Amino acid sequence: MRKPFFLMVLATFALGHLSTALLAQSETPRRLAPGVLRVVEPDLRVEEAVGAARPLVDLPISEFQPQTLPLSDTAAVRMLSAPLKRDIWGVEFGYLPLRMIEADVPQPTGKMQRKTIWYLVFRIAFDGQVMTFGSETDALGNRLDVPEVTDVANSKLDEIRLFPSFVLRASVVDPETGEVTMKEYLDRIMPTVVDQVRNEEDPAVPLATTVSISSTPIYTRNDGFSERVEYWGVATWEDVDPRTDYATVQVQGLTNAFRVIEGDGEKEFSFKTLQLNFYRPGDEYVEVADRIRPGIPLVDKYQEQLEIIRQYQLPGPQLSVYKTNKEINLRDYLLSVETTQDADLNTVEAEQLSTGEVPDQLLGRLTAAGFDVIGSTSSELIPNRRWNLPANERGESIELEVELVPGLWRKHGLNFEFNDRLEAFWLYR
Repeated sequence: MRKPFFLMVLATFALGHLSTALLAQSETPRRLAPGVLRVVEPDLRVEEAVGAARPLVDLPISEFQPQTLPLSDTAAVRMLSAPLKRDIWGVEFGYLPLRMIEADVPQPTGKMQRKTIWYLVFRIAFDGQVMTFGSETDALGNRLDVPEVTDVANSKLDEIRLFPSFVLRASVVDPETGEVTMKEYLDRIMPTVVDQVRNEEDPAVPLATTVSISSTPIYTRNDGFSERVEYWGVATWEDVDPRTDYATVQVQGLTNAFRVIEGDGEKEFSFKTLQLNFYRPGDEYVEVADRIRPGIPLVDKYQEQLEIIRQYQLPGPQLSVYKTNKEINLRDYLLSVETTQDADLNTVEAEQLSTGEVPDQLLGRLTAAGFDVIGSTSSELIPNRRWNLPANERGESIELEVELVPGLWRKHGLNFEFNDRLEAFWLYR
């Protein structure tokens, strides 16, 4: 009579140990194979920390002639063209492949509905490094601001708080007509779906939403910064068109870098954005069975590759402007201007500069920065790549150089040359 009871106690004891072992195992995060987590490093650039030189019209400073210094060293003259500087921070962004899951989503009626949800699991990390300006003294005793990447405690930042936003852009190609439809989907906060994704990916790793991440700053001056900060999170989208062929995820809020374009009395702001590219070789049937691949498809047919570049809206080359000093062979960076492409992806602004014309967008940016190029004629230094542009700065004749910087891709006749697979890159939107 005691033997079955003894066996039952023994079995219960064994099951208890097994459940404890399984629980302990579930609390250990899964180890990802090399290359599964794709990591994009923070992209801290000097030109983002230094704005274009512009007049400071709001400062009540009167002109005067100093007795021991040149007029150009007075505040009244220097304020006519003063570069604005700021501290730039950025975070490391890691992400797993874009995936789909069949999840139960609560409805306004109170019932649950089974839906196909697209999701992206990501990891945000901050190591305390920012772009700021240190102070040095030259041989003449002049104080110089030197850009450097240093600890956040050495910056002027009092707090860093993340407000990330994720936008899924889907491109749907009609197989019969070839007509392309672009659709955008905002990240939806669905706590029940987050739990289901977590159980699918790794129950031992808590997943934050884009809202919960913003609740706590990753750095405050009062608390200081002692060790690397990491957050795992997930972005989710519902009702995505099942016919989607090409998809991008644009993430903002990973850095405080931005650009300001002024013209006609208005200001246009664009923010540094991380774009992740994916493509999906499949159809609208059994969505979750289709694997979403990173990068963009590379094909041999020119017209097809041309169309693919348009679908992903890959930014074309930029025009970078430098102030030159030929006597000492020095170029000082001033600003950059986005370019436009024609139907065959030839750069319109490059063709204008090669004919001596100054593009309107370049003219507007230089004028706002205090350079007079109205009536100037550009001349080629390197065909379709670099141009000389005479300008006037505060009554002084100077020379500017305009250079076409390739960026992500370059066109050679009927062929395209890419830097890499273009899985992820930074741009301004």
